[in-house]
Amino acid sequence: MTQNNTFYFLRHGETIKDPLKPALEWSLTTDTLAELEQLSGSTVFADVTAVYTSREDKAIKTALPFAAALNIVPQVFQGLEEVTRGNKFLTDDEFERLKREKLERRDSSADGGETADEALKRFIEAIEQIRAD
Repeated sequence: MTQNNTFYFLRHGETIKDPLKPALEWSLTTDTLAELEQLSGSTVFADVTAVYTSREDKAIKTALPFAAALNIVPQVFQGLEEVTRGNKFLTDDEFERLKREKLERRDSSADGGETADEALKRFIEAIEQIRAD
């Protein structure tokens, strides 16, 4: 039986970049947290019955206000993480160049991280697992 689910994909907001931590451990700015609180009360999300998030701190903190507003316990789900980058801290300009390269050359792993194709495959597999549940 095919389920007709609607998925809303929310990207985390502005982060506090810390060169001493991997990007998946970065937190959200205070302004972003306030914006999420306001947005989470929108009636657009009133019919949402499940909230999934990656294990990234910034993603969990993005999901929490929505889950709370809906009285849902958010589920951390492996595979929803953003493209895994190499270990080097990147300036904003370096990050933008890397992002462009990975989008234009989806098989690029110039930074030693995951390619865009690998990330897309992982993400699709995670969504298919969620749909199967």
